[in-house]
Order: sequence, then C-alpha cells, then structure tokens
Amino acid sequence: MCGCAGSGLTNRAGNFREHGFRPGYPRHMVAEAGSPSPEPETGQTPPDAPEPTLEELERFTAEAGAEEAVRRLGHEAWLRQRSEEAGHLQGLLTDLAERRDPVGVALSSGAHRNGHVEAIGADFIGLRLDDGGLSLLALTSIALVHLGPDTDLVGDRPTPIRDTNLHSVLERLLSDQPQVTIVVAGSTTAQTGTLERLGQDLMMLRSADGSMVHVPLPSLIEVRLSPGR
Repeated sequence: MCGCAGSGLTNRAGNFREHGFRPGYPRHMVAEAGSPSPEPETGQTPPDAPEPTLEELERFTAEAGAEEAVRRLGHEAWLRQRSEEAGHLQGLLTDLAERRDPVGVALSSGAHRNGHVEAIGADFIGLRLDDGGLSLLALTSIALVHLGPDTDLVGDRPTPIRDTNLHSVLERLLSDQPQVTIVVAGSTTAQTGTLERLGQDLMMLRSADGSMVHVPLPSLIEVRLSPGR
C-alpha cells in the first residue's frame, strides 16, 4: 500500500513537470520553458544626460594633466635608472678629465688624494694633485671617487680603447731617471727613490742609501712624481 501511494505521488509530480508546473507554486509564478524575457515598455525616451559643468570639466582636465605628468616622471625616472645602470668607472673618469672638476680619491691603502683627473690609461689614471705633483694611480687601487656638490655624473658613456698603460709611462720616464715616491699593496709606508731600471713587470729604485729596491708592477698602488712633471 505504501508502494502505491508513492507511485501516485510520483505520477502527479511528473504531470506537473510535463505541463510546466512545479509543486507548491501557483501556475502564474512558473515561467514557461523557453519563453522570452519580458520586453521593456516602449514609448518612453530615456532622459538626456546632464551637460558637465565648468567645474567638472576643469577637474577632469586637471586629473588628466596630473596623470600625464606622473607618466612622464615615471618615464624619466626609468631612463635615468637605465643610465645609472650603464655607468662604469672608465666613463666616469673620462667625464671628470674633460670637465677638470676637483675630486677626492680614496685608495685601497687607506690614503686619500685630492686633485683633478689629468690623464687616463688602460690601467691607471694621472691625478694632478693640489700641490702641483702628479700621482699615477692604479685603477685597481681606487676604492672611492668623491665628487663635489655641484658635480652629478654617472659615467654612462662609451670610452675608447686605451693602449697606454702604467708600464709604458714609466718607460718614458726612465731616461730622465726621476725621483719617485711609491706606495705598494700591503704597506702603508711610502718608498722614495730614483727610477733606474724597468723590466717586463718589475721596476727598480735606487734608495738614498744606495741600496736597490725591486718592486713588482702589479703591487703598485701609486707612483707619485714631484711638481713640474
């Protein structure tokens, strides 16, 4: 008997679904399957959008101008960042040599030299010191280059290939046998003597007491010449 009652309910639910009805809902509340959505009422014209006021136009123009300014600033900042990323020591030194701006150079020995860049070689710079002397500094010994407050350089310029190196400069000086003061890596004491001989990677100084000092060129941090050179 329970099975019959269940069967009857199932048949009635099927009839409801077949005719588009749902049990428990009035017929007018059940949408016919596939029936189109109701169309909006015709004959009504939507109201015109109000004209923008002068204040609104000015505000829009200001906002657009601000967005453009931000975009330009962002682009300029991007260009500057790319320029700074391309900076290199040789480019910076070339700029300084052309401008002859005063600079301070800190060396790996702990010493500090002030002057302006006068010459640039493949592995050294010539720094004209404030007292008139010339200091030949190995590029590998430069720990810091301090620019003045009015100098803003990046060094993002291409530089020519330079053939002149420290050895070739010392070779030119050799005929005059000048007196030089040198500083080498691992020592804070300067050594003064007369440049008498030069090998492939070795320079020889005659000390004041007559002894000979042999200096490997790769160990040189600085070769300082007296004023007038």
